[in-house]
Amino acid sequence: MATRDETENFLARLKQELGEQEFDFSFHIPGWTPVDAAMGMQWVKSQLWEGFFVAYHVDASKQLVVLKTWELGEIEPPFQEF
Repeated sequence: MATRDETENFLARLKQELGEQEFDFSFHIPGWTPVDAAMGMQWVKSQLWEGFFVAYHVDASKQLVVLKTWELGEIEPPFQEF
């Protein structure tokens, strides 16, 4: 389980990478239809607090954030293609 500080730092790094256009990006969560930035950030936060690992890939040209998650002991999955 990530601490509050670890979670806030993770989200701050993601927001910094997205820049001022943060809310123009769509977030792709495994098994979900694309969501907006607010829902994507909330999903990341809940996954980290529940003890999952989370990683992201930003494609600025498509205004897209691809997310993935996995548990301790699992092999880190590849990013899905969009």
